[in-house]
Amino acid sequence: MLSHLFTVSILALSVVVSATAVPAVDETADAIVKRACQPACCDLLVQSHDGTLDGVQCERGGIDCPFSGQLTACCESFTLSTNAHKCTL
Repeated sequence: MLSHLFTVSILALSVVVSATAVPAVDETADAIVKRACQPACCDLLVQSHDGTLDGVQCERGGIDCPFSGQLTACCESFTLSTNAHKCTL
């Protein structure tokens, strides 16, 4: 009987230790989107057919956009012709 209680307590302890060893990740949807997009400087942002914003004449990096007269955006994908898709301000 005593050995059975000892085994159960060891199993319970291992479950508690493994659950506390891994920190819980609490990311909001905004944090996930910001992690997926890349900063960019765009001349113009227009609404696309699916309701998202597309960037026109965008440069990746997004450093000091107002200095060059551009808008600071964060875009998920870029085309070869310097346009961007699914941007946010």
